[in-house]
Amino acid sequence: MPTVTVRLAEPADAAALATANIRSIREVCGHDYPDPAHLDKWCANKTAENFTTWIQDPAQRVFAGLVDGVVAGVGTMSVAKGFVHILYLVPEALGTGLGKALLARMEAEARAHGFATLGLESTITARGFYLKQGYRELGETEVRGWPAYRMEKALG
Repeated sequence: MPTVTVRLAEPADAAALATANIRSIREVCGHDYPDPAHLDKWCANKTAENFTTWIQDPAQRVFAGLVDGVVAGVGTMSVAKGFVHILYLVPEALGTGLGKALLARMEAEARAHGFATLGLESTITARGFYLKQGYRELGETEVRGWPAYRMEKALG
């Protein structure tokens, strides 16, 4: 059984987080969003430089998800708005519990900042995962021109 850990990301993690995010978009979500131009646009801002900026932004939390000590997932959220921006895993981390661990950590962070709910916009790919974690759909939407689902969970 692999060891799954979640911790606050550090600037030194930025390149690994960007790589994990891009791999997840292309290799996991790419099955549901097969247009290469669309994937290129989606990945364009997933750079080490941007992750460094997000890590250093006090209004955000960036989490590194590790499997056996190696970055295999990333989660980012706004602690100003109680909103998940990014939650992605590399393909080999699917089914390890890392996604649940990252989401649980972000839910705990939202609670610690006084939020009663946590919101997000889910890809087609992750929709079932979020429903299993107790999120409810608020309606369909588009994110940068691709289909997505607005969702939220009461943190109680």
